[in-house]
Amino acid sequence: ATNRCGVGLTFKKDGEGHFTIVAVNSQAAADAGLVAGDTLIGVNGQSVKGQEHNGLSTLVLGPQGSLVRLELRRQDDSVFSALVVRHKPVPLPDTAAPQQPGSGPSSGSKQCGVGVVVSSRRQGYCYVENLISGSAATRSRLVTIGDLIIAVNGKSSMEMSEKETQDALDGHPGSVCLMVLGKSDGTRMEVALQRAPIMEIV
Repeated sequence: ATNRCGVGLTFKKDGEGHFTIVAVNSQAAADAGLVAGDTLIGVNGQSVKGQEHNGLSTLVLGPQGSLVRLELRRQDDSVFSALVVRHKPVPLPDTAAPQQPGSGPSSGSKQCGVGVVVSSRRQGYCYVENLISGSAATRSRLVTIGDLIIAVNGKSSMEMSEKETQDALDGHPGSVCLMVLGKSDGTRMEVALQRAPIMEIV
């Protein structure tokens, strides 16, 4: 049987049929910006109002590593959507490991990203200077050297420095990076890539 995985969220259903997040139990969901108190509106464009818990599970669960788009409403009534990667349950760490004073990342540590090397501006945007072999960007066949990086996770690269854009592409392993790319023919493409450990460039 195919292993069906979720996104690490605990929901409570109220009397009006709304599902509200009461606990965020995974790093992937936390990285997507989900917080307790958010109300789920839809899953992959399908409304969840009035669903039973088993119906909600059918919509949310899927193959490990696949993406699910959740539409949610904040407590201030703003509406947003988040792409979350399905995975086997991996609990959030209770606390981050303290850094030793004066120490940086271990020289043997691996950087987690999508394999895009950012270069300085063109037409006001950062662009893809290089792709790391075997990375998510290379495997996707959607990212091309020379593509303009219009936005990363909803923030325009015009508002970020080259380093800030590169940092925005990196994150926790298994989390999703959402890029909007400007292609050479003038079109724009939205690409969602799952971050994974990659060898540091030295």
